[in-house]
Amino acid sequence: MSSLGVELKPNQEPDKRDFLTRIIFRLDFSANVDVSEKKRRAFSTAIEEEFSAPQLETRKSIQFTMGEEGNFLAEGQARFYHFTNKDGTRKVILEPTALVVLFFSGANAEELSSTLNSVGNGFNEAYEKMTAIRTGLRYTYRLDKLGNGPLDWNRFISKNLTSTIDFYSNPDELAKVISSIELTKENYRVTMQAGLANSIDYPNPIRSGEFVLDYDCYSAENKTIPAALELIDIFNKEISDLFILSTTEELRRITEEQNA
Repeated sequence: MSSLGVELKPNQEPDKRDFLTRIIFRLDFSANVDVSEKKRRAFSTAIEEEFSAPQLETRKSIQFTMGEEGNFLAEGQARFYHFTNKDGTRKVILEPTALVVLFFSGANAEELSSTLNSVGNGFNEAYEKMTAIRTGLRYTYRLDKLGNGPLDWNRFISKNLTSTIDFYSNPDELAKVISSIELTKENYRVTMQAGLANSIDYPNPIRSGEFVLDYDCYSAENKTIPAALELIDIFNKEISDLFILSTTEELRRITEEQNA
């Protein structure tokens, strides 16, 4: 039985939909982002073809200071500026020390590169001297309503990732099964997590059918904005290759049909 109590026969076609939950591109900076009216307006103008004027969100912040006279905690307000596209599927966020671009639905490599380069170049026009201390691209997938049970993923996920589910002699007692793989490339790192996160019932045994795939490529080298943008296609190709290694042809066919 599936997590919704609907039985899937071995050859029954699962729901055709996009299992991608989020794509995150993030640039972190050592200095605060200047959110003065002049800088903010310049950035907003550069991306206005796709994204709206910004909406302000304030959050409580705490600053810790160490000095000869002692340590001090000071509360303040951190400002976050949100730029959203027309249908709400993409968002740009100016954080106090970061630029973040979020995709809430799938995008092919060309669309992804086009949007990220447009935002990145627009940011560089407004903030010429900013240097990224970390550049990252992350994809997260959540698969559900698949398989013949919460522990059966062999039709859709590589056996190399599902073998740990069969490791324990009493699988009905499993509360979480997550594999973590880290790769060190020449100029960047990759972190991959895959398995049964059991986000609904944890720490109780797994009862709902949910498999997560999480791929994070990042560089911790200091880079100018144009140099950081050159990593987008490299990271995207790395994640695409890992997704192919992680999944079966059947799942990739379902995903491709959904995004066609």
